[in-house]
Amino acid sequence: MSGSQSAATKPKLSLQTWVILGLTYVTYSFVYCTRKPISVVKGTMKADEELTLSSGGGVDYPFIETSFFLMYMAGQFSIGFLSSKLSTKSYLLFSVLGSATCCLLFGFTSSTSPMAALWGLNGFSQSAVNTLLVNFLAGVVPAPLRGSIL
Repeated sequence: MSGSQSAATKPKLSLQTWVILGLTYVTYSFVYCTRKPISVVKGTMKADEELTLSSGGGVDYPFIETSFFLMYMAGQFSIGFLSSKLSTKSYLLFSVLGSATCCLLFGFTSSTSPMAALWGLNGFSQSAVNTLLVNFLAGVVPAPLRGSIL
């Protein structure tokens, strides 16, 4: 079989599938951006003496970042259990909206505990997004194209 015959037998992606791939890319890009706000404002908060890089006065940056990573880890461990209880679409919607809400509310906080709680919930929400998006796309993209698309 030549390469042209092989390519001719592969299914083509519909416009709807391309739209879904594009929306998936945009969704993951936005979710990724909601990991960055604390890194963006860290310098300004430190200059304004609102943020400390060690325990003490002000907002405790390491505590906030640690809460994100610990909850991200907990979320990674719970993906299997939660996936068995929720549909992929519901779980993905919960994760994306949860992350967006936490990021929005984070901007209105000014003390360590609420920041750490929100950033931790953001980490938990984000922990499953990549897995869920790939799982969702596996049902949308035909099997012969998955290796070249996904």
